[in-house]
Amino acid sequence: TYALFYINPIFFIIIYLKLKKKKILKLVLINNQFECNQYFEDVNRSNCWDITQNIRKRMYELLKIRNNEKDKPVKIEEILRNNTTLISKNVNIYPYENSNLFNGSIEIIFDEYLRILNSNESCVKKLPYYLIPIVSNLRFLLKEKLKTNNFIYKSNDKAYSNIVNNINHENCDSDKIAKLYHYELEALIASSIIAMTFSFLNIKASNRKINHNISSSISSISENIRQNKNIDGYDNNLYKQFKENRGRSLKLKSNFSIKNFKNKKTLFENAIQIYAEFQSILIMNSYLLQSMSIMDNLPEFQEFFSMYQYQCEEAYYNMIDFFRINRDNKISFIFNHLYTIIGTEKQKEAYLEYLEEIYYIMFNSIIAN
Repeated sequence: TYALFYINPIFFIIIYLKLKKKKILKLVLINNQFECNQYFEDVNRSNCWDITQNIRKRMYELLKIRNNEKDKPVKIEEILRNNTTLISKNVNIYPYENSNLFNGSIEIIFDEYLRILNSNESCVKKLPYYLIPIVSNLRFLLKEKLKTNNFIYKSNDKAYSNIVNNINHENCDSDKIAKLYHYELEALIASSIIAMTFSFLNIKASNRKINHNISSSISSISENIRQNKNIDGYDNNLYKQFKENRGRSLKLKSNFSIKNFKNKKTLFENAIQIYAEFQSILIMNSYLLQSMSIMDNLPEFQEFFSMYQYQCEEAYYNMIDFFRINRDNKISFIFNHLYTIIGTEKQKEAYLEYLEEIYYIMFNSIIAN
């Protein structure tokens, strides 16, 4: 059974403030700050928002600090899905360990943002800034699955030689929790690259190269933006990109339909839930950027408000089985096999090599410790 849910667990938040032994009920409407999102998920599985519970708790704490409510006790009621019904869950918010965070520089705040997403590492920081949100997103997904012993890969696969599951973790609801298979992770990376061919990775921008000179010693996000913005005159404004590019550079040769799900039901049952979790992390990623005022201090990050440029669900489903069966093929071969690219043969070859380079840089940053 599948369903589209329109309830975001933080769309309605009820905050109880205990002041002078009186309980004051305050309904906080998030209409102007947060979006109500829909997800296609298996209602017999665990709620796709469960994976972001730690991010949400940190965000609530950060909002308290930002709004100068450090000492006020707060209880937040979240509205969550449980099978086909909605339930409430209380979250107690305690003082954040770094109560002076917003008195620091944007560099300190950005490091905290990455830390919350398990990504405050040099391999992430040295990426072009427009790859940091999606890489941190997928790192968080992978790390959470490793914590619960739910990342599945071949033990003899050298690509994952440094990956270690938490084998001591006991899964009480193992049949309800979606496992992340290596080919799903790889398809998520590849599909995000396909999505970015509408904007940052469009063929018109493919003359840009990954700036390998941003070494681990240069960890400044401001310097990262300066070095990677408007290279060769390319405009990073998302609206202008969409208007100029008019579509993704790679287009599927054959559309993905519901028949594909029916033919491989078991394969896609899990994949659907993984994509729902991926989307929930993306949205929380955006909420963090907003609540930590990163979008205010770094205007370039306003382009990531919707996280739309990282999502191409059809590409994800279209590539899962291909990654599962053709693990050893080059990414450029997979892209060329499944997608149509407009341009001369020389242009297409150079562009696919460029996208393949992006893929492996992202992949290595995601699986790094």
